[in-house]
This record gives sequence, structure tokens and C-alpha cells, in this order.
Amino acid sequence: MRAGCLVAGGISIAVGVSVLLTFRQPTDYAGVTLAALTTLAGGALVWRVRPWGTASFEFHPRHGAVVASAILALLPVIQFWHVSSYVPSRTASTVGVEVSSDAATSTSGVEDALTVTIVNSGNIGALVISSELIVCYRSAVVGSSFPEELYVDPDCTTEQILDNFTEIDARSTWRIQKAVDRPEIPPADFRVLEAVVLLWYGRQDRLKVGDEIEDFATEAELAQCNLDDDEIRAYQVVDDSRAQGLTQKPRRIVTVRQGPQGDQGDAYFAFQAQGEDVCNEYGLPLNSKYPLQEQVGLTNVRLNYSAWLTER
Repeated sequence: MRAGCLVAGGISIAVGVSVLLTFRQPTDYAGVTLAALTTLAGGALVWRVRPWGTASFEFHPRHGAVVASAILALLPVIQFWHVSSYVPSRTASTVGVEVSSDAATSTSGVEDALTVTIVNSGNIGALVISSELIVCYRSAVVGSSFPEELYVDPDCTTEQILDNFTEIDARSTWRIQKAVDRPEIPPADFRVLEAVVLLWYGRQDRLKVGDEIEDFATEAELAQCNLDDDEIRAYQVVDDSRAQGLTQKPRRIVTVRQGPQGDQGDAYFAFQAQGEDVCNEYGLPLNSKYPLQEQVGLTNVRLNYSAWLTER
């Protein structure tokens, strides 16, 4: 009987400690409290039936083997949870981008055909959170600009390259072709095509996105965003394990695309925890004050490309 109690107490301690090892912000304190109580209850049970110092019970080596084997059997599971689910990604970025252009004449005029090539050379897939292709026509080669400056530049247009949450498998290559109409300006004025590719992605084995959340914020919270209902979306981030779900608050990704059409316009997104503000003082999605992005291996890729235009 005492050996059974020791096994039960030892398992309770091991499970409670393994859950507490996943403790990090943003915290679900109800789950953490439950894990702490489990650990304390297991410790109290082991202490209550302790064989040491008790004349009425002799702790045989076989009892110790039973207790040790039961606890050690949980260690690989604990190690797997901790290594595969909770340690932030340290893998270097493996996704690269290339751009090429060519001019074509059609009945509607001259178009510039852009080919965006995305290559994942690594062994881990990537989940695209958002992507943009910004195309500008210039009179001369200019230096790099911040995306915020290009968004408001009248000579630039912005559109989406891949749908949100597109999965780029390991060791794969994607080629996306875009046709861009040249402005009705003489060639002497616009001589250079400038393209900027922006790609935000997380590790496919760390970031799992669930269904869209219908009512993720109150009307008062959404009023701070200064956005139309059809522009802002929220999706649940799926927990990697039950232990993580016990210790952390539910997380979400909030996405926004502002533009004339669904695949055009500026893209914004943010990782948030339940209960945090949706938007910042500028009315755009607000990233959590906790390092949620690091936990999913979030990486940003930017490529600047420019080419001289051919004559019409």
C-alpha cells in the first residue's frame, strides 16, 4: 500500500513540476495554481507515507525500484514537452526571395511582368503570416525607404503575394508572377522600376493557426482600431501541448489589410494574448508586451529590387 502511495505521490510531483516548467508570460494563473497544488499534494502524500524513520515498515529495495521506475518513466515525456514545445526557436532563417522583371506589350499598353521566387532551403517548413509586394516607378534610382514611407508614396502600389497562413514546405520553391501596369507617363519621366518584397513567416513546427475567432473583442475595443469590420480578422494560435494550454493564456493573431481590394493594400498583423488591447494609439494591431513572436520563430525577410525600364 505504501509503495503504491509513494508511486502516486511521485507521479503527482513529476507531472506538477513538468507543468510548472512551462510557466511563462502571459500566464493562466488558474492552471499554474492547479499544477502547484498537484505538486504540493504529491509531496504531502510522499511525506505522509515515508518509510524512513518508521519502525512498522521496512522499505525494501524492490519498493524503491518501483517508485524510481515510475518517476523515471515520465522524464522522457517531460523532456519532449520542454524541448519541442516551449523553448524559443534558435534556427536561422532559411527562406530566401528573388525578383526578376520583364516588359510585355498588350492591347491595353505596356505591362511589367514581375516574378517573385521564394525558396525554402531548410528542413523546416515556414508558415507565411503576411506578405507584400510594393512596386514603384521612379525617374532615377533612389535609396532604400521604410515601408511606411512607400505606403503613402503616390508612385507606389502595394499588393499581397501569398495568402495569409500559406504553408511553404521544407526544400520547396514557389514562383509567383505579377503583372503591373505602367503609369500613363512618358518614358523620360519614369525610367526605373523599383520593387520591394516583404515576407513575415514563422516556423511551421512552432506556429499552428486555428479557426477564425468571430467575437474576439468588444465594440469598445474595436472602436480604438479605427478599422472597418471587413479589414480586421483574428485567428486562434493553437497550443503545442496540454501543459502549455494549462499555463498560458490563449493567444491570437490579429491581421489587417487596408486597401481598395482584398489582395491589395498595406498589411499589418500582431500576436496578442487574450485580454490585451487589440490596437495601439495609431489604430493598428498592437503586439503583445510578451515575446510571443520569439516563441514561434517569427522572421522578416525584405528584398529591394530595381531595373531600368525598356522603351514602350
